[in-house]
Amino acid sequence: MRNGFIDTARFIGLSMIILAHVDPPDIIFQLRNFDLPFMVLISAFPFTLASTKVNNYGSYLYKRFKRLILPVWIFLTLYFSALFVFQPDSQILSLYTIATSFALISGIGYVWIIRVFFLVALMTPLLLAINKKVTNNTSYFVFISMLFIAFEFYVSNFNIENMGVAGNLLSMVINFIIPYSLVFMIGLRLPILSLSQTRMLGTICLTIFVSICFYLYFVNGSVVPTQVFKYPPRLYYFSYAIGVGALVWSFIVPIEKGFSLLKLKNISSFIGQNSIWTYLWHIPFVQVIEGPFLLKYVLVYMASVVLTYIQVTLVHHWLMPRIYNVRLSKTVKTLLTG
Repeated sequence: MRNGFIDTARFIGLSMIILAHVDPPDIIFQLRNFDLPFMVLISAFPFTLASTKVNNYGSYLYKRFKRLILPVWIFLTLYFSALFVFQPDSQILSLYTIATSFALISGIGYVWIIRVFFLVALMTPLLLAINKKVTNNTSYFVFISMLFIAFEFYVSNFNIENMGVAGNLLSMVINFIIPYSLVFMIGLRLPILSLSQTRMLGTICLTIFVSICFYLYFVNGSVVPTQVFKYPPRLYYFSYAIGVGALVWSFIVPIEKGFSLLKLKNISSFIGQNSIWTYLWHIPFVQVIEGPFLLKYVLVYMASVVLTYIQVTLVHHWLMPRIYNVRLSKTVKTLLTG
């Protein structure tokens, strides 16, 4: 059984990510800049709320590979094929762009987010073991805080990106797998915290954010956006994102009730359940649709949701009924929905 609150949270996180890609004003861009860490937090919830376990590491990674990587490769194949037919002279069709897109490194952009989720998946069994072993919440969060501080020290004093190609590739792993794994660890504990504890966590994180913000203001003479500290992600970026994310989760019940009153629950649930393909389909639309940011946001979002709805409907009502092999049917559903 799906958890409706998780779907609602995914809808909120995805909505903020797409908003970032339509060039909103600076203040809106900053306010929504909790999106990716929030999605990583949410990705940990099923392991806690549904007591999901990893019994076989190889089988688990294969499932995550099918769920995360293969849909992106299918999308990229369709994307580049369409470009080859309709815009054969496009600079995007360079071998470098194509290769780095499939490698989730840079390429067309956008798809690097999937690399973050897969890197965290590599660490999930270890993170689950730590979460199970450290039962005291205070000890657990102190441990995470110490690791965040250690990572901040590492990023401030070591720049392996300047160590050639190998250093650059290594940084794409280390600079993301460590901090986002820590965010995932918070997500493992967040659903079982009381409402007051959740809001206290959010308040503490936002207090850290405000303190760093004031420090940076006095050093630089202006307010520094958290986006400046996103690549690699630093404490300034995470303190804001986790703080807002925790507060959003603490209000998820009234938020879901609000969606129901506005008759938006079915839409938000569908988007939450099909966040990967909604995200993937927004990529070509965000590249071709022009206009004021709010209009562009609505058009891009609507187009990607409609296309995802058509795809999911065809998969469930046309393709899957014609596949008589149960295992193949489940694989098709995994690859083309979700």
